[in-house]
Amino acid sequence: MSEPATPQRTSPTRDALRILLRNRPAVAALVAILLLSIAALSGKFLTGKPPTPEESKIIAEAEDLGDKVKMDRNAWSVIDPLQTELKDKLERPYVLSLLAAPFGGYEADSAESIQAAHLEAQRAEGVPKDKLRKLTDAEIAERRREGIGADTKRTYWLGTDHLGRDVLARLWAGSSISLTVGLLVVGISVLIGISLGGIAGYFGRSRVGLPFLIMLMSGLVGVVSWAIDLYALILPSVVACAIAVALQIAVALMGRRFAAVAWFGGFALVTLGVFLYTGHIASSTPEGRLLNQASLIESKAYDALILSRDFGADVKLIENGEAGAPSAEQRLTTQHAFEIAMLELELEHLKYRALKFRLDRETAQRLGDEELERATMLESKDRKDLALALRQGAEKRNAMLKDTQKGLDEKLASIDKSLDEAAQKISQAAEKGGVNEAELLKVLQPAREAVAGMGVSLAELDKLDAELQKAFEEKFAADLNTQAKQLQDGGKAEEAKQLTERAKASETQAKRLNAQIGGPRTGAIKEAQGILAGIVEHDVNKLPLNSETNEPRIIPWFNLRDAQNKAVKAAPSLLQGSNALLERRAALRGEYHTKYATLTKNNRDALIKAELLSGWERYPLYAKLRHFMTPVLLSIIGIITTLLLAVAAQRSADSCPAPLRKLFLPTLSVDDLVMRFTEVMLTIPTLVLIIAILAMFAKDVYIVMAVLGLTGWMGTTRFVRAEILSLREQDFVQAARALGVSDFRIVWRHLVPNAISPVLVSATLGVASAILLESTLSFLGIGATPDQPTWGSILSEGRQYINDANWLTWIPGVAILITVLAFNLLGEGLREAFNPKLRGR
Repeated sequence: MSEPATPQRTSPTRDALRILLRNRPAVAALVAILLLSIAALSGKFLTGKPPTPEESKIIAEAEDLGDKVKMDRNAWSVIDPLQTELKDKLERPYVLSLLAAPFGGYEADSAESIQAAHLEAQRAEGVPKDKLRKLTDAEIAERRREGIGADTKRTYWLGTDHLGRDVLARLWAGSSISLTVGLLVVGISVLIGISLGGIAGYFGRSRVGLPFLIMLMSGLVGVVSWAIDLYALILPSVVACAIAVALQIAVALMGRRFAAVAWFGGFALVTLGVFLYTGHIASSTPEGRLLNQASLIESKAYDALILSRDFGADVKLIENGEAGAPSAEQRLTTQHAFEIAMLELELEHLKYRALKFRLDRETAQRLGDEELERATMLESKDRKDLALALRQGAEKRNAMLKDTQKGLDEKLASIDKSLDEAAQKISQAAEKGGVNEAELLKVLQPAREAVAGMGVSLAELDKLDAELQKAFEEKFAADLNTQAKQLQDGGKAEEAKQLTERAKASETQAKRLNAQIGGPRTGAIKEAQGILAGIVEHDVNKLPLNSETNEPRIIPWFNLRDAQNKAVKAAPSLLQGSNALLERRAALRGEYHTKYATLTKNNRDALIKAELLSGWERYPLYAKLRHFMTPVLLSIIGIITTLLLAVAAQRSADSCPAPLRKLFLPTLSVDDLVMRFTEVMLTIPTLVLIIAILAMFAKDVYIVMAVLGLTGWMGTTRFVRAEILSLREQDFVQAARALGVSDFRIVWRHLVPNAISPVLVSATLGVASAILLESTLSFLGIGATPDQPTWGSILSEGRQYINDANWLTWIPGVAILITVLAFNLLGEGLREAFNPKLRGR
């Protein structure tokens, strides 16, 4: 008698995989996705602008010396998506010509058209009429196989666009961007969704303790207060949040919940390190200090604009004699505050100029040190001649800076003293509010004299700096020319050419500095001296005249006359009319607010893009930490670790002494908290949010990716929560609890893997949705930049030529269709494989 057959061991995963492989549409979709992934990876590395032989030589030499060359080149490129061949605009896809050939081809591919094009080409070359040669039938067939015309030098398989760019190259390069966006968007949303859904499903019945609710509410109040500039509430909110966090950490440690505390502590340390590092770079580097000062002036200029606007409205009421107009004393007080704000603004402007000069000297010293390091590098690479020239120039620069440093230090110390005295006088004037007109003029006069005097000092200092730099550039150029001649005589033409080019650059710089020394700088000194004399003597007639208006001019626009009374007086009035305030507000906006807003942006870019002499980034970590993705990742990690800490503290509170236990008064349930937050996120319009964020940051497709990921996790959260709610009472979970397994391990090692099937289905569908949304945004022109050829941007550019070159529209459209269809079919196959109720239907 035969023994019964042993049943074959199986598993749900193996069964699901077997069912998936039997689903032919899903398998076809999987193969298509693999091919698209290969195309995306290859498009990342094999598309781009290849370097020319000269550029390849420069790149190789730079790599040999350890330098970084800023060239947007790809040595592995086989096709360039941005190359324009303007003679080949709107070329029809060669594929279409091949498909149409068995049916007679296009009209342009007919024998008559090819023969006519050939004859026309001969006439253009000057061939006599009696010597024109016609093509044979075999030659015509060969020309038809080659493509549209007889002069085709390159085969465009998918045609060209309106700029002559290869559509295949753009489609290939765009595949890497579009698919990367889709996958990373889903990755971000799945990470957040699984974390929040797991917490809501497993800990949903637990109630949030009072400390966590205080931490949450105080954090929200602090963020809102910071957003609306209500700074009085920020400090109390931070203190309340810190106390609540410290209390939860202490209780979690008492309950031996070390894992949750460790995760939160690690997040806190990383976040603190990021803030300390970025703050250090922004406060200790030359670029960062200029950025802070420019930002301060921009902020003060904005406040002065608001003050002048409100003051102008009040003055207009007075001039019109309307009811509710402020009194003369109120007008004088506001005028006093406005003049003080203008003086403070001018003071910060002079501080910026002094700081920039000082930092320019530090940068020059730093450049000399880097040139010495560069010379050492060249010596190690057996480039001794060029290293010697660089070393000599750096040593001369450093010696000149050292010789002039003492006098410069004295000048800068004098300017710093003047700045401090002016700040003190302005502060004293600000305290004497509500004075009459004559006293206001008397109080403000010393501060104005100090401001004008500092203008003279800084102009003289700028002139001195220009003279020193001019002398150095002239001497340096002469030395380089001498060394270049020696190298030329020694047969080293390449090294001599490099030194000659550097010498020409120094000579050009010296000429430019000479023009500045004898021109605008000298004029600025004389103008500032004249302004100072006019202010000290209280004589408007001695002030320099504005070349445009022929009116007295004071740094920068202190108008000592009443705008309503055009007569010039020896003791001018400080009271301003509405028209004068309007002019001053326009000057304030142009000369300070707009100017320093631009300087703030430029200095921020200079800080992020600062480079060493070798071309490498000076602050590479800072540039990465300032990217939009850094706060996104920190926010995700912060939400997860904070929730884990709150749960650990709440569970530990039951075993704490009575006073601490009473502090953890149960409030909202964890499930209500997470789900209400999910519902709030569902109300945020994604498109409007993306437009708002792109208005604050530079347009980048990866910012779009981050926003899509941060706003697309709500469905995953609901899926995971629903699955874990049905799984948390199962026997294997109860067994894990009985064995003392931690909650964190139960969620991530037992519940989440068993609840992942709907997430996989949702993820595949989410990739398709993300690609469609990115394509929509790029189609509207708010997604990718011009150098990021995504499928949506290709489709958008082709819509203008839909009648003349319809392939520019349907080719990217078919690519999007195939990709979205493949992910949708795969998602349907996964849903059927992982859902027992749908198997075998």
